[in-house]
Amino acid sequence: MQSHPEREAIVNRYLRGQRKLTREALARLTEEDATDPDEEQEKEEQQELAIEAPIRLNDVRLQQVLSELKASGAKRVLDLGCGEGKLIRELLKNRQFEEIVGVDVSYRSPGYHADEAERASEADSGFAHVSR
Repeated sequence: MQSHPEREAIVNRYLRGQRKLTREALARLTEEDATDPDEEQEKEEQQELAIEAPIRLNDVRLQQVLSELKASGAKRVLDLGCGEGKLIRELLKNRQFEEIVGVDVSYRSPGYHADEAERASEADSGFAHVSR
C-alpha cells in the first residue's frame, strides 16, 4: 500500500468522512514510506550474522584450557606441541604465569612466534621459553 498511486482515495473510501482518521492514516503511511525496506533488511541481516558468527572449536578449546589453568593457580606452564603459539600468546597476557615453555616438532614455530611476541629464545631448537 505504501507506493500505491491511489492510496489517498482508498484511505478516504474506507474512512468515509472521518477526516481526522484519514489524516492520521495517511501520516502513518507516509512515515512507513520514509524507511527504506532494503536498508532495514540489510540491517537485520547484519545483526543475524553478528549473532550467528561461527564459533571455531579450536578457539573454544583454547579458552577452556586458559580458564582451567587460571583456575588451578598454575604459575608454570609447559605447552607440548604448541604449534603457532596461540595458547602461549594468551598466557603472556596474564601475569599469573611466571614461566611459560612451548615445544613443537617444527623447529621454526615456537621461536618464530616467541619473536613475534618479542620474547625469543633458542628459536632454532624448536623451543621457546619465557620467565618473568
